[in-house]
Amino acid sequence: MKKKLIITLIASLLLLTLIPPAQAAEAQINNITDTVGLLTEEEWETLEQQARNLTEMYDFGIYAIVVEDYEEYVYGDINDAAELFFEEYSLGCGSGNNGILLLLSMAERDYSLIVDGDYGEYAFTDYGREEMTEFFLDDFGDDDWYGGFSEYLEWCSKYLETAENGEPFSKDNPPMDAAGRSKAILTGIAAVLLVPLVVAGIVILVLGSKMKSVAMATQAASYIKGNLMLTESRDRYTHTTQTKQKVKSESSGSKSSGNATSGKF
Repeated sequence: MKKKLIITLIASLLLLTLIPPAQAAEAQINNITDTVGLLTEEEWETLEQQARNLTEMYDFGIYAIVVEDYEEYVYGDINDAAELFFEEYSLGCGSGNNGILLLLSMAERDYSLIVDGDYGEYAFTDYGREEMTEFFLDDFGDDDWYGGFSEYLEWCSKYLETAENGEPFSKDNPPMDAAGRSKAILTGIAAVLLVPLVVAGIVILVLGSKMKSVAMATQAASYIKGNLMLTESRDRYTHTTQTKQKVKSESSGSKSSGNATSGKF
């Protein structure tokens, strides 16, 4: 009993290092808490404002915490650490403490996505959480931290909006379908914008074909007036063009247990 009490006290003291002493008395942290420094100040401010806006809009706590190593805070797995953070900082909104927390631990690149409250479990089902990670884990896998957190916040909003409409994401209503619908809408918009450009291009080609043809000189000398002397010739490297294609990571191995989903990124 004494050992458990000591462990709890140590964990609580370590948790206090996440926030300034002035805020500790309120047992609250920011919606986005980066203790490692993955984000620039500007990136953090943007994400923090987005998370606060969504929290107020849906009356649902949306949080993300980054730590160096979750094992510094709890004896157990990363889901235990996420639960500890949720409880110690009194996260969530309303009497049911409804909210969602994304915890990243950089030491072994572990993550936990945990929800709390009846409405939290309604809006973010086990299946829904596993599917949701597919939208941001590939960004984290590429060390695109701002992109990953942006995707996380965007899909939190979509999940809450869908749940508010009475049909939360599930196997019968997968979020991947919503992503497909969004892609279809963007494709339609692109088509509307491109059609006039294509028509204009055709008109230009037709008009251009009626103009008098002029042969293009194949030697630079044809464009030179007078004498030109080259005193030195040199091949100079200017740049290399490299095309990259993002490959979706298949090694995350997400698994859900209770109200939490965890794995690697």
